Amino acid sequence: MIKTVRDVDLAGKRIIMRVDFNVPMKDGVVQDDTRIQAALPTIKYILEQNPKSLVLMSHLGDPKKDVKKAQEKAEKAGKPFTEADKEAFINGKNRMKPVAEYLSKVLGKPVEFPGACLGLKDKVDALNNGAVMMLENTRFEPGETSKDMAEQEAMAKELATYGDIYVNDAFGTAHRAHASTATIAKFMKTSVGGFLMEKEVKYLEPMVTN
Repeated sequence: MIKTVRDVDLAGKRIIMRVDFNVPMKDGVVQDDTRIQAALPTIKYILEQNPKSLVLMSHLGDPKKDVKKAQEKAEKAGKPFTEADKEAFINGKNRMKPVAEYLSKVLGKPVEFPGACLGLKDKVDALNNGAVMMLENTRFEPGETSKDMAEQEAMAKELATYGDIYVNDAFGTAHRAHASTATIAKFMKTSVGGFLMEKEVKYLEPMVTN
């Protein structure tokens, strides 16, 4: 089995955690919170261990591909798709802010949203003990999915400065060799799985070994 959050001391540590909050969105409103609910046991457990901070990161759709599809759909229907339309579409479908606000309600505590993914080390270091922060959609950054490993590693290295321990609980995207999933682990001294990851591996392991 994999090492999980139970196997490490989280007290006083800065935790950076990859979650799968790629939830259905419509006009900036979460339509189905199944994936958010699935990550709650790990999030709550971490917070109960009195960490210095918990920084969450996730992708939410694919802004470039989603915009392209929306534009093609508008053109097919003979409708304009202006820059304002594009911005409204992205705000309603790909921004993590509504997800951060939703999580805040579910957790019953503030979830800070800096509106960015990179360049935040000072803000992360300044978080109050036990604070939770949600980063902007990782796929707004070219380095997240870049085929250029130098570009991808540059992003992963920066994300690694946000935590002392990396937790991956995003089983649905764990197979992707992206900056916030696999590559960040190369730059962390301690990397473990969350409870959702543990559960999925538990089901898979007998099939793989037999």
